[in-house]
Amino acid sequence: SAVHRDLSARAACANASNASVLLSIHFDGFGDPSVGGTETFYDPVRSFSGDNKRLALDLQQGLVTELGTSDRGVWPDDEVNAPTLTSSGLQYGHLIELGPALAGWVDQPSRMPGALVEPLFITHPAEAAIASDPPGQQRIAVALVAGLEKYFSGA
Repeated sequence: SAVHRDLSARAACANASNASVLLSIHFDGFGDPSVGGTETFYDPVRSFSGDNKRLALDLQQGLVTELGTSDRGVWPDDEVNAPTLTSSGLQYGHLIELGPALAGWVDQPSRMPGALVEPLFITHPAEAAIASDPPGQQRIAVALVAGLEKYFSGA
């Protein structure tokens, strides 16, 4: 599908650029507008899974600290609930842009640690206001930079 190709292309672009990490930024949504918070996902089965988890933890901490959102946690991508995954992801069992090689699903996986962040719920009115406002977007960027700096410092 087009979604599958797009997700695979993200890893290919990161590989082609010799990126140090793959950071995939998304925004959550839910039917109940009172649900909000920040969550981050990583792949636990890659050879660099420890780095994946450390990156995810550092990004999560940066986002929660800067945005003041509720901490929904850091999760292995094989524990993501079904509505979050594409139909391809459901069959594959991982987030396609982070996961391991599996013929027909991810032929060329990323070669670097990665994490997928969900800084806010765009269905939560207060969080949607942050996401749609340039100063709010700047806060998200500052939070991500803080998380990346912590990760790269090894602290």
